[in-house]
Amino acid sequence: MGHLFFYNNGIIECGSSFSSSEIIQKENEFKDGSYYTFSSKSKYCWGVFHIDGNGIKFERWYLGDGLTLKAYVREGTILNDTTFIITESYRFVRGKKKKKSAEDETYHFKALNPKPDSTNKFVK
Repeated sequence: MGHLFFYNNGIIECGSSFSSSEIIQKENEFKDGSYYTFSSKSKYCWGVFHIDGNGIKFERWYLGDGLTLKAYVREGTILNDTTFIITESYRFVRGKKKKKSAEDETYHFKALNPKPDSTNKFVK
């Protein structure tokens, strides 16, 4: 499970996982722009999200077989102002919902200012 940035404009930026001992270093990379230099060139770092009541849904690219990118939707529930859980992952194949086996994943919100820029060439 990696980090996710949720922007007010409905854009989500996703990245790699890192250990809790690396969090200060990673936050500095987010703040100084060096992470954005990498993510702005990578389609799989970007997607869109929507919140409806206590429901959260986001769609983004994931690496599939070989180097193929496949779009998946992740859905879950916002438990409170600091935590949400993803309970379902799926994609559409020829118009039919194809579920991906996934365990429940718990995420914790953390405010970070400034965040990397949400401008990208993959989601407009």
